[in-house]
Amino acid sequence: MVVVQTIKKRSDGSRRKYRYMKCSNYRRSGTHGCVNHWRVLYENVREFIIQRLKENRLLSTL
Repeated sequence: MVVVQTIKKRSDGSRRKYRYMKCSNYRRSGTHGCVNHWRVLYENVREFIIQRLKENRLLSTL
């Protein structure tokens, strides 16, 4: 998995940055490299990992 970033311009001129995780094989080779090409928002993955680390008492500083 790799983090991919894109910036979308809104109708009011402001910009919104999206970061998401994507299969690196799919990114390089398309459907021949990987059948799983769903994007997952980076923030969701990050929060999930932090929560699991806290539950297992492996992370106490956040």
